[in-house]
Amino acid sequence: MLEITFVRHGQVESNTRGAYIGWTNKPLNIEGINQAREAASKLANEKFEAIYTSPLERAKHTADLVKEKNGARMILDDGLKEWNFGIFDDLTSDAIADKYPSEYNKWRADWWGYKIPNGESAKDAYNRHSMAIKEIIAKYPGGGKILVVSHLCALRNMFAYLLGNDPGQAMRFSIKNASVSKIVITDDNYAVLTALNL
Repeated sequence: MLEITFVRHGQVESNTRGAYIGWTNKPLNIEGINQAREAASKLANEKFEAIYTSPLERAKHTADLVKEKNGARMILDDGLKEWNFGIFDDLTSDAIADKYPSEYNKWRADWWGYKIPNGESAKDAYNRHSMAIKEIIAKYPGGGKILVVSHLCALRNMFAYLLGNDPGQAMRFSIKNASVSKIVITDDNYAVLTALNL
């Protein structure tokens, strides 16, 4: 049995504005640092074989704070980076509609398949995130406990993939900043959500 603990990064300024933040490298704000420290305290006594994290600053800083308390080895994984919103990155919906009206309308018409200029489509992001977690799981055929630190859309996609949901249902998962969630992969490769937003 493999137990995967998932942590979303702590809050950044963009989250307070409701912006779509993808690959823009924003740091944790003060609230985000405090949130990440709280998550680290919750996980201090867990025995992880490894901590896998997105290399984006907000996720890595969150993972660093967990590692300080936990001590597990850390592995950076580009596959765990957030959905790349391209020219929409770090903008709110209103700002995108105002600045890029044509592209925004195309995105609204086909949110799953439309590839944002200089970025990814939702489908691209889902495929990358599902492949990333699949490859991580394959490294632990004998089971164990690992931690994954990532981003909202990335975690939603990984949850949908692991739990056998339609990819379009990923948005149904509400995942708070610096929250702790857990999925267990049984020996017969069946995924069970055992905790959400601790």
